[in-house]
Amino acid sequence: MKKNITTVIAIAIIAITLFFILRPQQKAPEFFTETTGVTTFYYAPLNTYINVFYHIPEGVNKRTAPILFSIHGTLRNADDYRDFFIEEANALGFMVFAPEFRNEGLFAGAPGYNLGRVHDEFGQLRPREEWTFSVIEPLFDFIRKDLRSRHTTYDMFGHSAGSQFIHRFLFFVPEARVNRAIAANAGWYTLPDLTVDFPFGLKNTPVTAETLKKSFAQRLYVALGTEDNDPEDPFLRRCSETDKQGNHRFDRGLFFWNNALINSTEIPFNWEKVIIEGVAHSGGTMATETVFLLYN
Repeated sequence: MKKNITTVIAIAIIAITLFFILRPQQKAPEFFTETTGVTTFYYAPLNTYINVFYHIPEGVNKRTAPILFSIHGTLRNADDYRDFFIEEANALGFMVFAPEFRNEGLFAGAPGYNLGRVHDEFGQLRPREEWTFSVIEPLFDFIRKDLRSRHTTYDMFGHSAGSQFIHRFLFFVPEARVNRAIAANAGWYTLPDLTVDFPFGLKNTPVTAETLKKSFAQRLYVALGTEDNDPEDPFLRRCSETDKQGNHRFDRGLFFWNNALINSTEIPFNWEKVIIEGVAHSGGTMATETVFLLYN
């Protein structure tokens, strides 16, 4: 009897050993191999490589940690937009990815970046896959595949031109797998108004009343620093249409919010206005002051 038990135990040990030897091994990341680094993402529809600056806290479970896209401003300083969140990412256990849309070639100027490359130089609508906005969803899949992430949604933070990118992104890609997004201190806005021509409104774009319902259902925080109120800021766009929105960024943010309330007659409306007292036009400060909206 003892001999039979010993045989069974030996067989079980061999079986368990073979299971661990022969089972499919967890594939190690190929692109996101450091704690803080940069890698490249190839976006095939535009035949271009995009730098992605990232931070993955030491010891974090890459398969379960939340994914945050930090979207840079007009300076295209994606490394800074990664670094803004390093301390908070380490403390709260999320991962940061900051794509860099360099101010040249395909992504040059506002038309190539914060207006999303939706239209060409002749005002004609480009194919959807050629939009700058269309990079984000495949980039998310690229990150998920490399890190074997279980997450099916991602979060977003953008400041200044990055804030412009995010609110327009939600208009043009309303089905995006966004969990929560923060649009902070944009210089001016595309209003959710189908009667105003793009880029100041959404007339003559693929956006419809039906797709706007999906955009309003997204969880967007319109974050505004009370001291971002300098009408002489050299980076602040001035023209008759933007000046209708207000004399400085704080007023323009309030104008955008009120316009959204007027045009969002459908439920659900999941946007929220967040006023950050005493903060001027600082991406880093707005990042640290609003991260609690995403993680706590």
